[in-house]
Parts: sequence; C-alpha cells; structure tokens
Amino acid sequence: MRFVLVSTITLASVAHSATITVGTEGFAGGVNNWPGGEPPSAAIDGAGQKYLNFGKENTGIVVTPTAGGAPTSLTYWAANDSPNRDPASFWLGGTNGDSVTGDYTFIASGLLALPDSRNQGGTAELLESNSATASFTNDASFTNYLVVFPTLKGNDNSMQVADVQLFDAAGTGIFAPGDTILGVQVDGALVPDDGPLVPKPSTGLLLSTEDQIIGGILTDTGFIEGSASGAANGNNWPGGEPPEELIDGSFGGGGAKYLNFFKLNTGVIITPTVGASVVDRITFWTANDAESRDPASFQLYGTNKIIIKGGPGTTYPTTDFTLITEGALELPSDRATIATPIGDPPFSTGPFQTVDFSNTKTYTSFMLIFPTVKDASSANSMQVSEVAFENVINSSIDPAITEINYDKATDMIDVTWLSQPGQNYILYYSPDLIDWSTDIADSIEAKDDSEVTTFGPFLNPNTKLLKGFFRVKKN
Repeated sequence: MRFVLVSTITLASVAHSATITVGTEGFAGGVNNWPGGEPPSAAIDGAGQKYLNFGKENTGIVVTPTAGGAPTSLTYWAANDSPNRDPASFWLGGTNGDSVTGDYTFIASGLLALPDSRNQGGTAELLESNSATASFTNDASFTNYLVVFPTLKGNDNSMQVADVQLFDAAGTGIFAPGDTILGVQVDGALVPDDGPLVPKPSTGLLLSTEDQIIGGILTDTGFIEGSASGAANGNNWPGGEPPEELIDGSFGGGGAKYLNFFKLNTGVIITPTVGASVVDRITFWTANDAESRDPASFQLYGTNKIIIKGGPGTTYPTTDFTLITEGALELPSDRATIATPIGDPPFSTGPFQTVDFSNTKTYTSFMLIFPTVKDASSANSMQVSEVAFENVINSSIDPAITEINYDKATDMIDVTWLSQPGQNYILYYSPDLIDWSTDIADSIEAKDDSEVTTFGPFLNPNTKLLKGFFRVKKN
C-alpha cells in the first residue's frame, strides 16, 4: 500500500501521486492551454520566446531530456511582458516511470523572485540580469523531470516564462531544444485546497560560511557596497577583518570580526544558502577589543529580490527591502581574545546579546544595519565579532507531515508531523484527494518536548484501496 504526504513538499525522496493533465493549443481562459506561438517547447529553446499557459497556477512542464545528469540548480528567465504572470514558486520532481502517470520523487522547491525587468521575445538572447537561480542539494538523476509553478507574482490571465533550465553540479545544462516536452497542470496532490504549497521556511540556525555576504553602508538611497582598505572614515575594512568574519561560526580573537571604518549606518546584506527563511531571533557577539566600537542599535530588513554581489560601489536600492525590526543594543563589556566556535543554539558561550522579535514573513536576503555605536566620539569604526540568525519554532508553523509508516503485516499506520507545543491538531484521511470527510482523530495534543508529533499506530482507514492521503490541520 502507498500513502502520500500531501501537506508538505520540503522532503526529498518522497514519491508524490499526482494527476498530471497534459494541455493543448488554445486560448480558453482558466484552462490548461496555450497560444500556438507560445508553446511549451519555447521554455527550453534557449531564446526569448516564451511559454504561456492560461491554466495559471500549478502549470508547468514535463521534460524528457536527451542528456542525463542530476540537477542541483534551476534557472528561469523572465518573459517579455506582465511581471504579474511570473512564477512565484516552483516544485521540481523526477521519475524513471511514465512521464505522465509515473510517481514523481520530490527533488526541490522554493520561492522564486524574478526581476521586473524583461527579456525580449522571439529569437532574442536571454539576459542573465533578467533571470533568477534556485540552488539545492541533489545527487539523483531521472528520465523525466516535472517543473511546476504553484503560485504567481500577481493576478493575471496566465503563467508565463521565457526559458527554464536545470543545471548539474558541473554547471552543464540538462534540457536542450528538441527534447520531448509537455505543457501540464497538476492537481491538489501538490497543492492542497487550503492554500498553495509553497516551501516551508527554514528553521533553526540559518547562517553559514557558504552564504553570500556583502559589507557596506546604508544611505538615503540604498546600501552601498564597500571594499577592503585601511582608509580612515571610509566604507571599507582591513583585509583580515572582512564581512565574511561575521558569519564564520566563531567569535573573539584578533581577526574574528567584521570592522567598518565608516562607523555609523554600517552593516551587511546576507543571502542564506538555506533559502527563504523566517528570522525572529538574532544573537550578537562582541569583538576582541575597543568597546566603544560596539553597535548600540540595529535594524533588520528583508527582501525577496534576487541579490547579486556587484562589487565595491554597487548600490542596492532601499526600496527593495522591508523593515522587519529595529532596536537598541546593550552588548556586554566583556571581550574574548581567543577565537572560539559559537556552538549550537541555545547559545551559552562568549560575550553576547540575543534579541527576540515577532516576525512570520519569509525572505531570501536580509540587510542588517548598525546605525550607532557605543561611543562615536572615541571610536574610529564599528566592529562586531559574529551574528547568528534563528527561526524559533512558533505557533505559526505549518503542520507539515514528515513521515508516514505502514506495517503491512498488521495493516497499521502512524503519521508524524511538525508541531508546536500546546497546539491541538486534526488528522484527516482521503482515498482520492477529493473526499476529506474522514478524520482519524480530531484532538491530538502536540508533544511538549519535541518539534514533531506522532499519532498512531492506528488501523488503515480503508484496506480495499491501494493508496491513501493524509493531511494535518490545526484544531
């Protein structure tokens, strides 16, 4: 028997049983069809001509590539008009079975943030500046790939994209003009009736040494990228104390800090490699000397615009960012003279201050600014040794199913999902993704000492069917 997770798409190696409908040429509104000049094949032609589907949400493509390879990133290019039609999220799966009826194994999903700038149509060259890339971890290759766009940027009459390409770890494209391709729309196995199935925000410790980080200063018009230099009062830092030191996983010691000689309104833009994230806790560690340089206040902004490091002098517009939180800091006077790992949260090592705040919004990049320092009259710079971003599990967490176990010998099942202590949940069953009238249990209390709750074992609700579907909702 096969049971399918329908309330999450964030787990790899899960086969999703979904009804894939193949579209056709046509102009019917709200239907899985496309104009004759904007067919699915245009999505992999390597040029500006676009693929448009009037089915809107949950439309996409199935490609059977001639070339093999395990995809580790997806790049997509904006079409020639109407940014409201741009995909806002994606779901990627692969199968070695039939391209339409086979079970697709989840590979990756994520939020998408195409720029509003447009590519030209027809045979025009695709511009990198009008594209966006989502990277992920994967080492599996498949005969067929399904790319679905569950949500769109705005409200328009269709979904459109100029081109879509999967790349392997070596940067080699997997799709090519001439590959077998179908225009499709996918049903609720990927998108449940209580909302679009967008990726679950990352939880826990969010920053790593692999993240893109840009040092600089905040002005009235934007964040200006700085550079390595010893010049006094400039938007610059010593070569041994660059922005990268702020997220290297250690505090203290002579070089384990980020220092900026501009002093006021200095900071960084960080793009976590974990992807779209909710940040609601920051921890700051003091540097090794000169307490007067410690930040005395902070501001945190978020954006879902694609941030590409442009080099010294590049301006990143403030209009692209939304203020998440701001406040005063009271960093301890203690100094750490030896470089020491920060460890895992909850943190207990070193001179630090942790700030909690309310936030439930997901962003792909964050701008952290230090408007003031403890003593601007005596300090020649701003410095801080380390910062850590966290997403503390809170009541807004989606009850995403993480595991289903079925014992064929006893016909018993247990289901596990992400949960919040103090919350009650309802577990539903459906034989066909249409009838959700069966609730297995309607008052399941979350575990107090765990981030997940398991219910079961319980008897299979319908032994006559070869597959079933479960969904968890808050009570």
